[in-house]
Amino acid sequence: MKWFLVLLALCSSSAFAAEVTGKWTFETNFLGAKDTVECRLRQSGKAVSGSCKGTQFPEAAAAGSFDEGVFRISFIYLFADQSFNCTYQGTLHGEKDMAGSIVIASIDGVTGEFKARKQ
Repeated sequence: MKWFLVLLALCSSSAFAAEVTGKWTFETNFLGAKDTVECRLRQSGKAVSGSCKGTQFPEAAAAGSFDEGVFRISFIYLFADQSFNCTYQGTLHGEKDMAGSIVIASIDGVTGEFKARKQ
């Protein structure tokens, strides 16, 4: 009976909870424009912070959340002398893969997609 209680405690432990801390490579497609975006993320509870840098934009501070397998992060990036508020939202698949959508606030009604892999 004791081994069962130990096993139950371990299985309910946050040690087995999924986490997004680390370096992620996002392969993005937005309106046919493909890019590779590198993000270094830190998770503390449900909060996620870090930075993202694409081949077409400089490093930008990022903030968001990861809760019950749903990932969401936003950052503002500069492109062609304009600022864009970009949000990635998706789901984690296993420990090292995620996929989802991209929304840029100033481009109403148009979404892109991403696939990401944890390094």
